[in-house]
Amino acid sequence: MVILGPTATGKSSLGVEVAEEFGGEIISADSVQVYRYMDIGTAKPPPGVRRRVPHHLIDVVDPDEGFSAGLFRKLAQEAIADIGRKGKMSLVVGGTGLYIKALISGLIEGVEGNEEIRRRLAEEAKASGGAERLYRRLKEVDPASAEQIHPHDIYRVIRALEIYEMLGLPPSRVRGDHRFSESPYDVLKIGLIKEREELYQGIDRRVDMMVKEGLKEETLRLLSMGYGP
Repeated sequence: MVILGPTATGKSSLGVEVAEEFGGEIISADSVQVYRYMDIGTAKPPPGVRRRVPHHLIDVVDPDEGFSAGLFRKLAQEAIADIGRKGKMSLVVGGTGLYIKALISGLIEGVEGNEEIRRRLAEEAKASGGAERLYRRLKEVDPASAEQIHPHDIYRVIRALEIYEMLGLPPSRVRGDHRFSESPYDVLKIGLIKEREELYQGIDRRVDMMVKEGLKEETLRLLSMGYGP
């Protein structure tokens, strides 16, 4: 079972409720909950909840380590196999759509990533006017991808250019040529939605709660440990 949806729609609480009802374990599909020491800011389930229902793929790497959709897929597949051996249900719960898609449908082969290219492009983006130059470059090599990516979404701009440099092909063509495999799993997807105003109010309440629970102190602690922006 996959429970997905935007932030603050109640995915985590529903996942726990279903897991307790049917004897399941949860696999977190959240791109930031994989990082250690970032508990409040990533809205990780509290320890009491995690004692009641086992959670996987939380606190996997340190904040300065990389983590990818490919690694998520590998670890999630291992977790699903382990849960299955116990005779239990696996519940994939989270809002990182790329991770969920990677698990269910696979990844484009050969596009795992190139750290050297990504680092060089990131450094170029930091220079004055660098982000704009990278976006113009993307428009030149792949107008279709540029049309789908906001100029300020520098992470996706860099990723698209990274794919282009690695393969010599526009990312839009790579995606079009890829035939995503049939899922090896029998998946039931549950998508949670809320009205926009209600969703924003929920996000505001969550942020207020994070601040009360010590978000500032958690951030300062991370900085004192040497994990900076």
